[in-house]
Amino acid sequence: MVETQAQPPQEPGKAEKTEECNMTPPAKPGVKNVKLRQLYEGQSLRIFWCMVIVCIICYTSDFLRLPLEFIRPQNEAEAQAGEVSAFREKLDKVLAAQSRQDGKSYVIDERYYDENIATAFISVMHEIDASEIREVHIGNFFKDLFVFVSDENAINLIQKDEFTLLEECEDKTKMNRLDYLLLGLSNDEIMKKSRGFYISQNNPEYKNIPYGSSNLSLSGCGPVSLTVAMNYAAGQRVTYLEGVVNWANENDMYEKNSGTRWSLIRNYPPYMGMKCDELYIRNVEKLREVLSEDGVVIASMGEGNFTDNGHFIVLTGISGDEVSVIDCASIYRSLKKWDIEIIFEEANNYFWKIYN
Repeated sequence: MVETQAQPPQEPGKAEKTEECNMTPPAKPGVKNVKLRQLYEGQSLRIFWCMVIVCIICYTSDFLRLPLEFIRPQNEAEAQAGEVSAFREKLDKVLAAQSRQDGKSYVIDERYYDENIATAFISVMHEIDASEIREVHIGNFFKDLFVFVSDENAINLIQKDEFTLLEECEDKTKMNRLDYLLLGLSNDEIMKKSRGFYISQNNPEYKNIPYGSSNLSLSGCGPVSLTVAMNYAAGQRVTYLEGVVNWANENDMYEKNSGTRWSLIRNYPPYMGMKCDELYIRNVEKLREVLSEDGVVIASMGEGNFTDNGHFIVLTGISGDEVSVIDCASIYRSLKKWDIEIIFEEANNYFWKIYN
């Protein structure tokens, strides 16, 4: 009989130990690596957002602001230098197309390129606003904008200056508008010559001022010239353009399809306390004599250098054979000296001398 050893009684609350419960469960492959990676990624994300917050705080503080301010203007200047305007892009496309067509390379000489002049010229030639310029507009007139100089490898384009473009413009209306865009916005020379009284009738604002059945910009050379002449002769402001225009409209001084009546020039100065002599001059020597006296002279010009139909200009004096002119439609023509023979030949023989 085999003797068995009695097992001690199990303590309350303790589970019986078996082989199974004494075994450690096998570890799952990669569990430790996964937990480490998750911990690392979580810490990295927290570090990243901390860095972002620190950068924002630094940028909005004086810590980094000054260094950035020193760097930024240079970068912006470099960016601007590299920018190409919309007009230049269109011009370059036109030249590229012309190069393919002619089998020659067209190259702009940048030393003479002035986009303000180029834009004004193209817009005036097509009678459109500068913002409306398209490639076809440039294509129609770019050959008038440049002088072409050929060499072995390319055709160099040298842009004409404003005075050359004005001199070559045959349409007086377009020439006058181009004159204002290129010379009329600020010109110390014409203000000095006119004693500070020059007025340009090409000012766009004058399109909105009624004059007879027209407007002051289109048909106002009479009252504009008269205003300039009276102030110049007096050496001080004795009248304003608004007053001359109102008086002309009230007294029916504009004739439809013809322009300003000559009676405005004859009658308004005495109305304002100045003198006006209406002269019919038949020879150059008489005109020379009148121009040598005190006062200024208003001349009615016919077709020629100053107008395609009719126009008033102011003659302020003479030196030798050269006449000084103030033309309210053109600063360019005002800055030139005119031979007395040209003035006499293109005038209608009627002149008005205005003086105190």
